[in-house]
Amino acid sequence: MIDVAPNMTLALINRLSSASQELLRATSPGLVVDGIIGPLTLKAFDLSTSHIQQNIEAILTQAGLPGKLSQVAALRRMLLMAVSKAMTFYSNDFSAEAALFLSKAGLKHPEYFLGQLLLESGGRSGYNATDGKPAFNYAGLKLASVPTSRHAEVLTYEYIRGTRVRVLQKFAAFDSVGDFVSHYLAYLLKGPSSYRYPGLSLAETPLDFAGILKRGGYATDPDYQSKLVSVINRL
Repeated sequence: MIDVAPNMTLALINRLSSASQELLRATSPGLVVDGIIGPLTLKAFDLSTSHIQQNIEAILTQAGLPGKLSQVAALRRMLLMAVSKAMTFYSNDFSAEAALFLSKAGLKHPEYFLGQLLLESGGRSGYNATDGKPAFNYAGLKLASVPTSRHAEVLTYEYIRGTRVRVLQKFAAFDSVGDFVSHYLAYLLKGPSSYRYPGLSLAETPLDFAGILKRGGYATDPDYQSKLVSVINRL
């Protein structure tokens, strides 16, 4: 696993992106080597030979990054958010580590999922499990929905018949950020409750993504959709 502190990972991505662009210049000599994977770099990759593509993918995966340039581009965008002054509240190693796992999951818009995690938690799980160890639960996943061997008991707020009330609830607890992301995506996209969020992985816009979660009852906050869209649009 690479060091996933945002600044260090961005530096690594920029170096490897530049190396990839150097290789792509063999078939796209006009390509600028700037370390930024944009539309021109992705087009050059598509036009390159299979040998060059395989070399680039090997370089990326050996460094612990996603193997596809498009996924690395998405990861870079999310990491820029993690170090952005406009997102100081969310600047921490969690957002970088979660971004890395999400970028490897083959999602169409991994930044939408990261946006939800940041809204739910501000990048902090904020509580320990009953065994005193960190819960690593960044999405408010309830124990009843995601059974785990460990759990946390937390006083939290819910909207009941339009009234915001505080209730004691049991939440799932995970062993690491990676363990959490795996369970989080399985809950939304593959698990018994995924029927509540049809089309989530195919959502084209932040509004569509947030609307699916809201309609599926992910949160009781009446303003959840607009709040989530606001966070995603800042990524």
